[in-house]
Amino acid sequence: MTKSFYIIDGHAQIYAAYYAPLAGSLTAPDGEPTKVTLIFTSMILKLLRERKPDMICITMDAPGPTFRHEMFPQYKANRPPMPEDLPLQIERIEEILAAMRITVLRKSGYEADDLIGTLVRQTRQKNLRVHICSKDKDLEQLIDENTVLYDPRKDIVLNVPGLFEAKGIRPEQVADVLALAGDTSDNIPGVPDVGPKTAQQWIQKYGSLKDLLEHRDEIKGKRGNNLRANIEQLRLAQKLVTIDCDVPLKINFDKFEFNGFDQENLEKIFHNLNFSRLLSQIKTTTNDVADSFDSGTANAVPADYILVDTQDAFDDFYHKLCKQKVFALDTETTGINPVAAQLVGLSFSWQAGQGYYLPVRVPLGQKHLDQEKTLKKLTQILANPEVKKIGQNIKYDCIILRRALHYCINRHSFP
Repeated sequence: MTKSFYIIDGHAQIYAAYYAPLAGSLTAPDGEPTKVTLIFTSMILKLLRERKPDMICITMDAPGPTFRHEMFPQYKANRPPMPEDLPLQIERIEEILAAMRITVLRKSGYEADDLIGTLVRQTRQKNLRVHICSKDKDLEQLIDENTVLYDPRKDIVLNVPGLFEAKGIRPEQVADVLALAGDTSDNIPGVPDVGPKTAQQWIQKYGSLKDLLEHRDEIKGKRGNNLRANIEQLRLAQKLVTIDCDVPLKINFDKFEFNGFDQENLEKIFHNLNFSRLLSQIKTTTNDVADSFDSGTANAVPADYILVDTQDAFDDFYHKLCKQKVFALDTETTGINPVAAQLVGLSFSWQAGQGYYLPVRVPLGQKHLDQEKTLKKLTQILANPEVKKIGQNIKYDCIILRRALHYCINRHSFP
């Protein structure tokens, strides 16, 4: 039986979370910044719940220079320093991953991409279906019949046919295209005046960088002159963009098997960070994430928790909510100060083991409900004194909702 193996490009996902648009700041009760921690952890939980990987690991860049800096000291020299509020969140993320029993890999002198490449090469001798969780174009060179790129935020898979349809090239041609075009983000010089489109056209025509250089005199104009004048620079670029799939790693694939969380430790971390929504997820998603997290959850109530992130899903949810005389309500927000925090989502439940989550503020690219339309609709029930609402610290939720509902709340008496 083929097993699924998800390899997550850790720093790529962390930086995506850092720059994800989200109004307001997120902090723990003690002031610790938590935006990146929350978004990254939410992504991991969603992946575990929806994709149900048999095996999973995270690759991270190690501190210090790599073998590429030895070849080219200016490699990534234009990168800004890490934002000052990010190292603490990376430490917290690794603490959470340890509680999730998910292995983190890093190797001094190498980048996360090289670790991913080495893992992929070694899986070719095993019966595994590999999903590389990243949008990094460099990793396209690793795609094969058993390996795909997977964007967990948009739920998009890129395979060999998809790569050819999008760019007209095969995985083994990716590094050649990258070398010709260069990479400003990594400070890798390519051929002047040659961008991705021209590079793809040349490789499509000649098949490889080697064959292109053998026919370099056929390339006319300024670009042809630039190609001929930068051959040594081009060969260096090709070495820099090519992923090393032979990193000296002692890999025990058994440790990548996902067998559930350290439930007690993970709950403690989420509680300290005030991750109330994530806390509820790990308490009740035993059947969704794995057969069981650990022996402490053997008697957990079967859960059916529904994400309401489309208008059709909301209409179905609202039809059911209108029939209830009492329900539990909770809000997810950007902070703990009710007069400053922004509404992120709402949770509803009126039956044991069943609940609904309505996101109204999410990272860029994720589906969500329109906040104004959703709150205007919900006001009819939230403001109805004949319908009882139950919650923990519900005064906080009332303040949040009063502020979010604006003028709508002025027309109603909120209980």
